[in-house]
Order: sequence, then structure tokens, then C-alpha cells
Amino acid sequence: EKQLECLLTHCIKVPMLVLDPALPANITLKDLPSLYPSFHSASDIFNVAKPKNPSTNVSVVVFDSTKDVEDAHSGLLKGNSRQTVWRGYLTTDKEVPGLVLMQDLAFLSGFPPTFKETNQLKTKLPENLSSKVKLVRT
Repeated sequence: EKQLECLLTHCIKVPMLVLDPALPANITLKDLPSLYPSFHSASDIFNVAKPKNPSTNVSVVVFDSTKDVEDAHSGLLKGNSRQTVWRGYLTTDKEVPGLVLMQDLAFLSGFPPTFKETNQLKTKLPENLSSKVKLVRT
């Protein structure tokens, strides 16, 4: 099966699923597998507003690896979900249908592929930025 190419600007496939409509706000990471057993490996969940319709939220479910998110997504497709679910992509394109804004995420490019560790990046940034970096994912 050929992987679909993302044609958006600076597009990166990330280990996230977006659920629309959002899960209830009181659903925690611990509750998630009881609703969606294939989400047992999720590492984070949060709700964000749709920019074009701020009164409506979607849920973003974060996984640690591509394999985890693919397993969760295929497991969900076999069940009968009450939500529309799509794979997450990061992009700098602000006019994409289905766009959600990530509040605590920065998109950096131009660093050598050898930069795999958070501290390698932090040493190259000014102090006012490096102090805000918690985790680098390549």
C-alpha cells in the first residue's frame, strides 16, 4: 500500500489522531481504553477549539510512535466509532480544512538531522527560547 504524500506546506505526519466531535472534557487518559480499547497506548489527550468554529472542540490523542497510532487508528476503523477520526499532520499552512491550532508546539526547521536530543537543540537557541523547550521530536 503506497503512502499518501502530504501536499501541505512543511507537512510532517505525527503520531496523533484527531476526533471530531470532541470527547467529553472529563475523559482522562486512564478512561480512554474503556471507550476505545485500541487507544491503550495513548500518551496524552487534550481538547482544542476549531479555529473556524471556536465554540466547537475536537480531541487530540497523542501516541509515542507511528506504529502505536497506526494500530490505534486501524483498531478504531474496525469498530463503530461515534466520531470522525483522522491522522494528525503538522504544517505551517494555516488555510487547511480541519485545521486545529496547537498551543504549545513550535515548528522548527533547518537543523541538521543529527539533532535527535532535546539538549542539542536547546544549546543552539537563545536562553529566552531554550528555557521553554521541553521535548524535541524528530
